[in-house]
Amino acid sequence: KEKVKLPDYTSNILSQVESRLIMNVTAWEGGLVPDRDTANYTCLSSNNTVGSGVFSSTLFRVHFPPRSIQISPRLQTVKENLRPRDFRCGAKGYPPAKYFWQFENGTRTRSGETLRFKSPVRRTDGGSYTCTAFNSLGNVQESVRLNVVYKPECYIDKEIRESILYLRCMVDAFPPNVTYYWYQGETLISSAIFSSATQFEISKGIVGEFSCQALNLAGLGPRCTIQINDPSSLLIEEQDFTLITFGAIFVSIFVLSLILSVIFCRKKSDGKYDITVIHEVQDDLTIRTREEKTSALENKTLNQMKSSNGCSAIPAPPPEDEPVITPPAVHTPSTAAGEKAEPAPTAGVSNFGRASTKQRRRSRKMLNRAPTELWLV
Repeated sequence: KEKVKLPDYTSNILSQVESRLIMNVTAWEGGLVPDRDTANYTCLSSNNTVGSGVFSSTLFRVHFPPRSIQISPRLQTVKENLRPRDFRCGAKGYPPAKYFWQFENGTRTRSGETLRFKSPVRRTDGGSYTCTAFNSLGNVQESVRLNVVYKPECYIDKEIRESILYLRCMVDAFPPNVTYYWYQGETLISSAIFSSATQFEISKGIVGEFSCQALNLAGLGPRCTIQINDPSSLLIEEQDFTLITFGAIFVSIFVLSLILSVIFCRKKSDGKYDITVIHEVQDDLTIRTREEKTSALENKTLNQMKSSNGCSAIPAPPPEDEPVITPPAVHTPSTAAGEKAEPAPTAGVSNFGRASTKQRRRSRKMLNRAPTELWLV
C-alpha cells in the first residue's frame, strides 16, 4: 500500500512516497511456521531522474516455545569407578531456550546444556536423568539413562518350607542377569543362570560350610558363606525361637494390661469412702445405740418403780443357762366380792433396784436376746 506525501517547506521536508506491507498471518496455511516464516523483508525504491533507488531490510522472526529437543547420547553404560561421556541437550525455540538437568528422584539439579560428571561414578549414580529446555513461552523435557555396571554382591538367607531347609542366595548386581555358583567347602556342587538356581535345598544329614558366588558382565563377585551344623536341629531351634518370641510378646502384653488395669482402678477409687470401714462404723454405732437404748429403758423403769408405790415388775424369762429366781410370795387381805384385788409389792423390786453391776450386765445380755416385757400396775 503506497501513500504520497506533499512537501512541507516550513519543516524542510520534500515530497515523498510511503509504502506499507500488511500481512494477514491468520489466513496463512498452518498459521505462523517458525522455519518457514522467519525471514528478512526488504523495501526497495526505483530510480528517478536525480539518482538510483534506495532500500531497507528487516528480520521478521516468529517467537515460539522450545520444541524438537534432542539429547546425545541417549544411553550410556559404564563400569563403576569410571567416568562416562558428557550428555548434551539442545532444543529449538525463540527466545532461545535455557536448560537444566535433574536426577530421577529430583536431586542433583545442574544448569546448562551439558551434563558432565567430574569424578568417577558409583552405583548410586545409575538411573534416569532429565533435561528441561524452557523460555518465556513454555518448556519441553527429554530423559536419558546412565547404567552403572558393578560386580554382584550377595548374602545367604535361610528359608523353611514344609519342614525342609532351603538356602537362598540374595544378589545385588547390575546387570541383574547373573550365573549362580554353589559350593560345599571348596567343592562346586551347582551352577546355573536361571532363577531357581538362587536357592539350594539342604538334605537331611548334609552339614558343613556352604557358599554362593555370582557372575555378571562386570565380573565375578565375592563369596557369601554360611555354616550348617545340623539342618534338623537348626530347624527346631528356629521354630522354638519363633514360639518363644510370640510367647514373650503375649506375656508382655498381658502384664502391661494388668498393670494398666490396677493403675486405672486405683485412680478411679481415689476420693471415695472405704466401704469396709463404713460397715464397721455402722455396726459399732448400731451396737452402741442398742446398748444406750437398753440402759435408758432400764433406768426409766427403775425410776418409775421407785417413785410408784405398789408397782411390780415382771422381767422376761431368763436364759436357759441362768437359774430362775422366784421372789417370795406376799399374802394380801381378801377383798369384798366385786372389788378388784390389788397385787402387793413384790420383793423383786427392791432386789432389782439393788442389783449389782454384774447383774445389770447380765440383764443387758438378756434384753439383747429377747425383748423385755414390763407391766406397771
